[in-house]
Order: sequence, then structure tokens, then C-alpha cells
Amino acid sequence: MSSETTSIGIKELLGADAAFSPLDSGLSLVLMQVPTGVNITTYEPSAENASFYNVDDGMVMWNASYFGDEDDYKIYFSSDEFPPPISLSRTFDPESVSVGGATTVTVTVTNEGDLPIQNLTLSDLGITQIYSTVSVSGDQVLEHLELEGGESVSISYTVTFPNEGSYTFPKATLLYEYDGVTYEKRSSTGSVVVSADPVSVLSQAIADGWPYTGGVIGLVAIVGIWQIVGLVRGAKSGGGQYYEV
Repeated sequence: MSSETTSIGIKELLGADAAFSPLDSGLSLVLMQVPTGVNITTYEPSAENASFYNVDDGMVMWNASYFGDEDDYKIYFSSDEFPPPISLSRTFDPESVSVGGATTVTVTVTNEGDLPIQNLTLSDLGITQIYSTVSVSGDQVLEHLELEGGESVSISYTVTFPNEGSYTFPKATLLYEYDGVTYEKRSSTGSVVVSADPVSVLSQAIADGWPYTGGVIGLVAIVGIWQIVGLVRGAKSGGGQYYEV
């Protein structure tokens, strides 16, 4: 969608190709809501008592049962009124770490339209609000005056995990303005898995269980040596006989 766009349909929003068909029974409705400030000039299909436009909510509703099979449902508006498409993504590098390890979180805002947005506030504070034991270094909040079409801005911070488990990152939040109206966008939730380091676990087990753990390890070692001696002597089951020449 660009600044020259003057219409949008359900097909475009859903990425669908086929026509829309109502359910065989019951009432089928199609609804489309536009952001505040977008002035809908008309919509189609249109029929008395079968299509409705609520100006206050910016919502158009169609009685799909009345219209039957329909190629598309569209709304029309003045160009430059619809805000540019904004993407909000977040990555974790790496997505799994050992206890005491860290991941780098990067949140990126991209203006995929061709008109600027203003007064951006990007925030990703959720992880520290849920888990008090993690430590964070870097910026989790960004304020940016204007983002032109095609441009991106990012924040990046590092999270260190002292304990094992699965850590959930709540949605990052973006607030921005376009044409005097404030909009909000949120990312999806994310997670990082923290697992125990096997070497550290074994070392700790030996330390905590000594001398019992050490005794078991020593016993296993003795049994292993005895089996080797038995093999050399030809006494191991299935082994051949060895003779002095």
C-alpha cells in the first residue's frame, strides 16, 4: 500500500484468490475496520439493509448471506489518508543458551510505505518485568522523531540468564503518529530456552555427592580395567585363546 492507494479489499488483506461464499446455514457477516482518521468515501458491494458503515468506529459490515458468492469486499478512501504499513520484528541470537549464558535481542521497526511517520516510541521492557533474576545491558527503549518511507530503526540489548528454564518475552510495543493520529503496533511474543551445562552438572554432582559419587566412578573404572585384563587373557566371553610361542 502506498500514498496513492485509494482502495483496499478483503482479498488483499487476507492474500486470498477465491471468491467469498457465505455459509450454507445461519448468518454470514464480513467486517472491515479502518484506522481512525481514514474517511471512507464508498464501499462495495452496497445494498440497503445489507451493508452498513459506522463512521465513529470506522467499520463497514456486509451481510454476506444476502450478497451470496462475491468476488471481493472493498472500501474506498482518499489517498494519503491511510497510514503507511509498518513492520515490527524481533530476533534472539542465540535462541537457546546454557545457564549463565546470554542472548542478544534486536527489535526492528521498518516503514514499508513511502510517507514518513513521526514521534516513534519503541519499548521492549517485558522480560525484566517478569523475571527479576535476569540481567540486561543495552537500550530497551527508543524514541525517534521521524521515520521516512523505506527506513528502519532498531534497539539491541543483551539478556543474561542465571537459571535454567524457558523464558518468555512479552510483546514489544511501538507507538507512532501519522497525520496527527497516534497508532500502536505490537510484535509477537518470543522465548529463549536456557539449559544446564552437562559438564557443570557432573562436576557439581561429584562435589555434592563425594565420596559416594567418587566411589561409584572409581568402581566403574575398576570394572572397566578388569574387563580389559580378562580380554587380554582370553577369558572374556566370545574371545579367542592366546598362547605363548
